[in-house]
Amino acid sequence: MKHNTDSAAKNPAKIVLLSLFFTLIMTVALTIVSSKAAASSRVGVPDSVRNADSRVLFELGNDRMELEAEVFAQLKSIATEQAGIWGDTILEGDYQADGATRLDAVEGLYRGDRLLAYRIRYSESAWYTGDCNPGPRGRDLAGCQEGRISEASYVWPSLREWTVDDQSWAEFQR
Repeated sequence: MKHNTDSAAKNPAKIVLLSLFFTLIMTVALTIVSSKAAASSRVGVPDSVRNADSRVLFELGNDRMELEAEVFAQLKSIATEQAGIWGDTILEGDYQADGATRLDAVEGLYRGDRLLAYRIRYSESAWYTGDCNPGPRGRDLAGCQEGRISEASYVWPSLREWTVDDQSWAEFQR
């Protein structure tokens, strides 16, 4: 009786092709899963929300605070998470930030008495490093222009979904 000796184990080219095929399938599957996960925290902003009546609920330096402590803490946490994205955006360029996110303002967006969304503004101390020499580890910022990186995001009332305000991307301000 004759056995088939043309198996993948005896053919290195087949092993490479099967490995590449498996890697491709896993990459596609992981991309689909991660895009669905990202969609749960990033949603579009309808014009009806953008154009809603706005009321300041919190502003840094103002005594007004119309938010419960728990809601404020969750909004601050979301601001910190959103600022963490800067490592892949504005901080890829000639900027450095200190990593201490500050919640600067919270607006409530309403239709009548119904809260449609929060719009949060947040920032971090930052330095423009394009005109200075921050040293090999980026720690000598004394000669660099100091300012803040700021951005805004919309947060739905459930505090489970949010998205950056595409009209207020992260930018450095002196």
